[in-house]
Amino acid sequence: MNVNVRQDVPIGKADTRSHIRELGGIVHTSAEIQSAADTSDGSIAVVLNNGSEIRRENAVAQIGFLSAMWTFEGLALRLTSNGSVAIDPYFETSRCRIFAVGNVNGNIKRIAVV
Repeated sequence: MNVNVRQDVPIGKADTRSHIRELGGIVHTSAEIQSAADTSDGSIAVVLNNGSEIRRENAVAQIGFLSAMWTFEGLALRLTSNGSVAIDPYFETSRCRIFAVGNVNGNIKRIAVV
């Protein structure tokens, strides 16, 4: 599991960050997604603003309280008329294996908890 945070210091709960690390996850700070693409092996290749690439089978978009429409457009996700990410009943977006939870989909106004 990788968590990408735009800030220099993650602002989430300390015990949640610790839990992510205990499960083998990595928290990338000062990280923004520059691009995302499907790969020939079926994974999703995400390139961060520092040039590093992360490959995963699934991705979850959770942007917090403010949605950045340009980010979603850059990921080629279908949007609703209000700029939220369009999802199906299982939180899957228009791109296979990319899910949107929390405020990014506009339906549930809360922050995702791991």
